[in-house]
Amino acid sequence: MSNTFGLTGKSDDKDYFRLSNAASDEMIHALVAAGSALAETEREKLMIVWLGDQHTYICGMGNVGFDIVEMPWTKDGFESEKAFILRCVEAAKNKLWWDRLGPELEGILKEELVITWLESFGKLVEKMTVELVDEEERTEWLSWFGKLGKENIIREYPTCEKHKGILLSMYGCRFCVELNENGG
Repeated sequence: MSNTFGLTGKSDDKDYFRLSNAASDEMIHALVAAGSALAETEREKLMIVWLGDQHTYICGMGNVGFDIVEMPWTKDGFESEKAFILRCVEAAKNKLWWDRLGPELEGILKEELVITWLESFGKLVEKMTVELVDEEERTEWLSWFGKLGKENIIREYPTCEKHKGILLSMYGCRFCVELNENGG
């Protein structure tokens, strides 16, 4: 099973790439690590929390892929949100906070592969425009925090103590989830 990462998900959309489940998680691990280091504003943190939710052990095999339009963009903050995600891609390519994964997950990110995947992801983000923003996607995703009693995640933006500063998603720390699923 593989995951598709695209721009819009429409049938005529030629902008996409596919990754295996493990590769998808590795790419997003790198983005979440770098993004957790860089995120300063509430909107930036929210983007990383959303990415943190995209994990094979949470979403299921073949369900981690997404279209860039599904991310929690806002029309009024789009340009700064896009610039932030592109900074995260560059920082992830430079291995920012990869060391936060800890010794149990050491080596899980294969630099020569992850960088190529991040470049493909960055190209999709570059093609995203404010006209493609669907704020209903964001509203629906945010509603789940209340339904699950997890409002504190998007109010306080807690971080993982074990993985030193990694933003928690709705389901906790994605690296702790990885460890738990792999017997760590």
